Amino acid sequence: MPRPVRRAAAAAIITQAGLLDDLEGTARRRRSALLAALYDDGMTIFELRQAVEDRRLVTAALHRALEPERPRHTLNDIADRTSVDVARIARWFRAFERPVTDDPEARIYSDEDLDVARRLDDYHRLGLTEQEILPVARAVGRGLTGMADAIADILGSRFLVEEPDPGEALDYGIEIRRIAQRDGLHLAHLLSRSLAERIGSHVVAAADATSGARAGMRTVAVGFADIVGFTALGEQLSATELCDLADHLAASTHEVLTPPVRLSKTIGDAVMLVSPDPNALVGVCLALARVWHSSAEPSRPALRIGLAWGTAIPHGGDWFGSPVNLASRITAAARPGTILADDDLRDACSPGDGGAAVWTPAFRRRLKGFPQRRQLHRVDRKPVG
Repeated sequence: MPRPVRRAAAAAIITQAGLLDDLEGTARRRRSALLAALYDDGMTIFELRQAVEDRRLVTAALHRALEPERPRHTLNDIADRTSVDVARIARWFRAFERPVTDDPEARIYSDEDLDVARRLDDYHRLGLTEQEILPVARAVGRGLTGMADAIADILGSRFLVEEPDPGEALDYGIEIRRIAQRDGLHLAHLLSRSLAERIGSHVVAAADATSGARAGMRTVAVGFADIVGFTALGEQLSATELCDLADHLAASTHEVLTPPVRLSKTIGDAVMLVSPDPNALVGVCLALARVWHSSAEPSRPALRIGLAWGTAIPHGGDWFGSPVNLASRITAAARPGTILADDDLRDACSPGDGGAAVWTPAFRRRLKGFPQRRQLHRVDRKPVG
């Protein structure tokens, strides 16, 4: 049956069901068109009535706008159309945080999901193994989920303030989808540039590596910046205020971030920074401390920062190794409002390039997980003039 005929029939059924009784004029026409489209997409009259009564038509409209393509494929279908077996496709989808059911005949996947599965073939042609590519897929999945969460929070807060007409929500969702598609091109550009920088640094590291060193090992400076007393603040501040505080730390970090220092990850009340150049990391951390503590908000808690230098390995968008653990321990030992570093980080910094910093011996301490006592140094910004 042609779509216009189906929609007309659906509109008649919706009218008979009394789902438009409280409306007239433009509002009635817009709700009728939306309900007919949702009915045509598979929602039953009972589900539509519940959506109207529970004021969930906005949610249904946005969902339809952002995911308009009907599921066409099963896991078995995708396996038949690629050279990849069902078990590997399932692991691939789980890494991207796509749904996977126990029934390989469940029709829950779109043509775009089929394209995602075909990327496995692309990686295999490069000679990469599943053990190598799954961590990458998990990192991408986490990143995309984080982006979706952030955007959904914005939309959710907007709709909580003033619930829009479902027809307006549908138009809004369609426009968001267009924006997302355009942003995909920008993300591809940013990814290519970032990959070029990362691969270049890997090539340099490989050329400098000593014989017998584990592949991928890098000598880097690692820093953690932690909001003091964040856990205790949970008893004094609302969840929204805590989120705002963590967001401000991330925003402050991005404000002072300069290559080759990069933000490796945010961990609630802390950020982790990594750099092959120890002087650059010290400079960014000094700038972060200045921006954070120069705030006009007297109630803002202090920041403490710990820095370490050593050999680590990047994996799945994260870093692992001794300097990561050591920087975390040094941060825990730092007093509020201070930056601490160990001997290795201080020695790695070139005095000529690190002229903005003043190093002062602080104390010796045995840190958890590290048997030898370590000399820690306080790092301060050199006075101007």
